[in-house]
Amino acid sequence: MIKSIDIAIVDNNEWEPDEDFLVELYDANTDEKLEGSDTMTTVTIIDDDKPGMIAYAESKTIKAVGTNETCDVKIIRKNGSDGTITVDFTTV
Repeated sequence: MIKSIDIAIVDNNEWEPDEDFLVELYDANTDEKLEGSDTMTTVTIIDDDKPGMIAYAESKTIKAVGTNETCDVKIIRKNGSDGTITVDFTTV
């Protein structure tokens, strides 16, 4: 037999650590916990409100020929997805 349950998750815009909670299955007639290794699971609510950080796409050294006018340096957003992040840079 297959049954589905809905668990409401309230989303907010505040950063919080990821949160875990347990879901356990009980017999509806006796209120006793069901036996077996697949009657309990952990649910992790992953916080998606972290802004993240800017990082280089590659950690290796980038080499550029001195006669070239430009050099492409790729940056990426890591460990977050919410909001706008910016980075100021200069060349030396």
